[in-house]
Amino acid sequence: MIDVLNCYAGWMGRRNDVAHGCVGSVGEDPPTYRLLPSIASAKKWCHVISEPAFTFVAKDLDGFTRDFDELAARTSDLAERILEFRQETARLIATE
Repeated sequence: MIDVLNCYAGWMGRRNDVAHGCVGSVGEDPPTYRLLPSIASAKKWCHVISEPAFTFVAKDLDGFTRDFDELAARTSDLAERILEFRQETARLIATE
């Protein structure tokens, strides 16, 4: 359980980066479109040199998809095991 929760906690920030990011290019010719931090998120930009804290290309996002799918499967499995535990506990209490 702790392993799944730690994994989930580790991905929360990345999920927010993807969910709240915006598409743009960073000074390339020809431009390569990337996912960048939202301009509204000042802490995700280095304003001294106007550089984003992260940029993701499509390949990065494909990898995140696989990782999020794996996390979803692990979380679903944990939820099933918790439900089974609760049902077994209730059954044991009822037979006392």
